[in-house]
Amino acid sequence: MLFTAVLALPQAQVGTYQAPLPGQIRSPCPAFNVLANHGYFPRDGSAIPRKQIIDQFESVLSVDPGLTKTLLDASILLNVGTKLPQTISLKDLRQHGNVLYIEHDASLFRNDANLGDNSAVNTTLLQNFLAASKDGKVVTIDDVADVRKARYADSKARNSKFFFGPKQELLAFGEAGLLVKVLDKNGEQPTLDLVKQFAGEERLPDGWTKSTTPVTSADVLAYAAKLKVKAGVFNS
Repeated sequence: MLFTAVLALPQAQVGTYQAPLPGQIRSPCPAFNVLANHGYFPRDGSAIPRKQIIDQFESVLSVDPGLTKTLLDASILLNVGTKLPQTISLKDLRQHGNVLYIEHDASLFRNDANLGDNSAVNTTLLQNFLAASKDGKVVTIDDVADVRKARYADSKARNSKFFFGPKQELLAFGEAGLLVKVLDKNGEQPTLDLVKQFAGEERLPDGWTKSTTPVTSADVLAYAAKLKVKAGVFNS
């Protein structure tokens, strides 16, 4: 009955934000969820073709196709797995400990899988991230480094099954770089409103205009390298 009721509800047009309806699936990744919430991916979060992921990351977020392919095939690059299937569900991305997927402990905005829901935004973690801004206006790389260190320490202290190996470290620094570069490619200092709307409310920010130049793997890796220097190198 619930499934039937959900199908009967009106669906917003592609590009229009609509919060997930009951039964619709979301992932630990804000970017995937933003695109689903705006209808660029199926709003139910299921059966998303690989090509659609690559195309919409480029079209809506100005993420270079090469970078998206790298994210989808991260396990290949680390010699620990194979490519993602040609069609995925956002539910797949919640899987903890699966070498094919992106979920990991010490996320910036989500619980560890062992400590609670690892797909929904943890509002306390979001507020802690925003509060780390030293000027109360933008998020600098020093602010992100402070949060990255704090999340690692907190998860390691509270999660009895905490694990943070090379893949998790790569994802943790890389996802921060992707967030910052998508929201403010050139300045690398997104405003608190941009972060709150994109990562917290999981929607395109007000008056959204994507970067005029693509966000590439080199962009993200360069930011991640700088962040790693400031936050320190750690693993479990």
